[in-house]
Amino acid sequence: MSFITTLPDFKEIYDARFNNLVIFSIGMGVPYEQAKDIVQDSFIRLWEERNKIDNPNAWLFTVVRNKSINWISSSSNNPSKKVELKDAALKPVDETAIEEAIEYFRKVEQAYKKIQQLSSRCKDIFVMSYIEHMKVKEIAQELNLSENTVKTYLKRAKELLQVVVLILAGVISLLFSA
Repeated sequence: MSFITTLPDFKEIYDARFNNLVIFSIGMGVPYEQAKDIVQDSFIRLWEERNKIDNPNAWLFTVVRNKSINWISSSSNNPSKKVELKDAALKPVDETAIEEAIEYFRKVEQAYKKIQQLSSRCKDIFVMSYIEHMKVKEIAQELNLSENTVKTYLKRAKELLQVVVLILAGVISLLFSA
């Protein structure tokens, strides 16, 4: 029996899981833009195969994990890493692990929503620095700003996001409570 029978059912899952899955892929080492592409492709496949899927959440996490592993494997020049990643892709994901991942990503999503409350410029700089791992100088050059301006935006973002530390402390406790 399929849980996705209508476009609103699909949209509900998409809205609830898209950001979590992007963060999940990034956490595996996939860059932000590629992670978004992986998740988008996974949702397209979900829609195409919706009549065959009983647990869309578990299915999505598994597909995104496997696509992320494939992306990392194809991007890596390390042959031993490719073998490890291929072996990991073959292991099934159990329901408990999926539920733990969903709870983890609910916490991460809370942190993400706080980041979204930043001004557009501040958010862009925060993402470039902490998610895309760009240096202050690189950000300044790309946005045509002074390095001091970039540093000021980063300081402002850190001050506004102190609550994120508390949320992520909850994530860490989830990770180590098992």
